Amino acid sequence: MHTTNSGEKMADFVREQGIDYPVAIDVANATTGAFAVDSYPDYYLIDRAGNLRVADLANGDLERALGVLLAEPPPIEAALADAAATASFKETRILAFVGDGAAIDALGALGRGDRDFAQLVRNEYAVAKVDAAANPELAARLRGELEASTGAFVAALDEDGVLLGSVAARGLDAAGLKRFLERHQLPRKDAEVLWTQALERATRENKRVMVHLGAPW
Repeated sequence: MHTTNSGEKMADFVREQGIDYPVAIDVANATTGAFAVDSYPDYYLIDRAGNLRVADLANGDLERALGVLLAEPPPIEAALADAAATASFKETRILAFVGDGAAIDALGALGRGDRDFAQLVRNEYAVAKVDAAANPELAARLRGELEASTGAFVAALDEDGVLLGSVAARGLDAAGLKRFLERHQLPRKDAEVLWTQALERATRENKRVMVHLGAPW
């Protein structure tokens, strides 16, 4: 953003310096006033969700701050937000049924009555129903390597919304969906490894170990 002062020289400067990112003129100093800019250059970092994360950043800290923000996962889309929150809390993955209403209902009915299948979904996944027509960009992202002409499909994601895999609903039966879900569920944790790590940490930090015995449900 170029200050209003000498803004008429901005285009020539951008061309001479070979700057290939968008540069705008701050009309009537509206932006510098809103951000309380008190010196030039001044850096304000805005994340992918449009939130101001760093204000009045020192020149020497710019590269480090950019690295931190770029390393963050992209924000979870609204259609996945509830499932992502559940997956994060329960340490599971996300199962997304993507399509129109009838197709999503049909996918949700797969494996109905199969106790083992129901337990797999309940214990290992948080379910999200994504209307493809209402969320075209999200549907395109979740489609992954599937053809654009693919109709309804199923996608598996981690708790941050990162796509792990997708499979078309066409021709998919309960057994095929179960294999897909087993392939993308979180790896089982080894109790012996966790116990050893806990003992080592307790020794290192002069603490005790609390053991919680439970089950996925």
